[in-house]
Amino acid sequence: MLRPLQSIIDFIEELFAQTGQMVALWLEAMAGIGAIFRAPGRLLAQMAEMGYRSLPLAAFTGFFAGMVISLQMAIINPDTYQSFIGWFVGVIMVNEFGPVFTAIIIAGRVGAAMTAEISTMKVTEEIDALRSMGISPVRFLVTPRIVAAMLMNPILTVFCVWVGIMGGQMVATTYLMTPQSVFWTNLTDNVDLVDFYRCLLKSGIFGAVIATVGCHAGLRARGGAEGVGRATTNSVVISLTMILILDYLVTRFVYIGEIF
Repeated sequence: MLRPLQSIIDFIEELFAQTGQMVALWLEAMAGIGAIFRAPGRLLAQMAEMGYRSLPLAAFTGFFAGMVISLQMAIINPDTYQSFIGWFVGVIMVNEFGPVFTAIIIAGRVGAAMTAEISTMKVTEEIDALRSMGISPVRFLVTPRIVAAMLMNPILTVFCVWVGIMGGQMVATTYLMTPQSVFWTNLTDNVDLVDFYRCLLKSGIFGAVIATVGCHAGLRARGGAEGVGRATTNSVVISLTMILILDYLVTRFVYIGEIF
C-alpha cells in the first residue's frame, strides 16, 4: 500500500524540482530567439514536423471527438438536444477538446521524438561537440523547437476544432436529425471570438510546455540507449501531466475568473 503512494510522492517532488529548471531553459531559449532569423531553416524544418506532418492525426482526432460530443449531448438531453447541440459541440471543442487533444497528440508524436533526438545527441557527445565549437546547444537546438511549437500548436488546435465541429455537425444533422440551420445558429449565438482567443492562449502555453519539457529531458539524458528510452518516457509522462495541470489553471484563472 505504501509503495505506490511513495512512488506518487517521489514523482510529484521530481516534477516540482524540474519545473524551475524548465522555466530557466525556456527563458534562455527565448533570449536567443533573434538567432533563428539568421538561420531560419531549422525553424522551418521544426514547423513542418510539428505542423504539416501532424495535420492528419489532428484531423482524425478532432473529427471523432466532435462526433462523440454530439452523441453525448443527445444521450444527456434526449428530448431537447436539438436546441443545444450546436452550442455544446462548439463550446466543448473550442474550450477543451481542441486544445487538450491537440496538445496530447503533439506531446506523444512530436515531444517524444524531440526528446529522443536530443537525448541521442547528448549520450553520443554531440552536445559537447557543439559547446566545444562555441555553439550554444540551447540556441541551436532548443530555441527553434520551442518557437515552432508555440507557433504551430495553436494553428493545429484551430484546425482540430474546425474539423471537430464538422464531425459534430455531421452526426447532428444526419443521425440525430437536427436541422442544419438550427445547429449553426445555436453555435454562432453562443461561441464568439473571445472563446477562440482563449483557445489560442491555452494552446500556445501547451506548445511551449511540450517543447520545453521534451528538450529539457533530452539535455538531461544519461546512460546510453537505456537513458534515451528513459528520457523519452519521462518526457511524455511529464508533458501529459503538465497539460492537465495547466488546463485546470488556465480554466480557473482565465475562464472562471471572468465570471466570478
